[in-house]
Amino acid sequence: MEEMVRKCIKEVKGDYFDYEEALISSGLLSSFDIYELIICIEDNFNIKIPTEMIEPEMFDSIDSIILLINHSK
Repeated sequence: MEEMVRKCIKEVKGDYFDYEEALISSGLLSSFDIYELIICIEDNFNIKIPTEMIEPEMFDSIDSIILLINHSK
């Protein structure tokens, strides 16, 4: 699951990315990037992320994204 999340982040941000860096609080991902990341995650994991769960802190790390995916299944 982590590898697929990394793949989605790479699709949104390109090749250079420090996976240990905070995604939102560091300013690495913009609101448009989050939108693109949501689409990639939903497509690759065949899920629909509930609107009420779409909060910036849910996209601040790979671990929080995995938690979001697990809660959306």
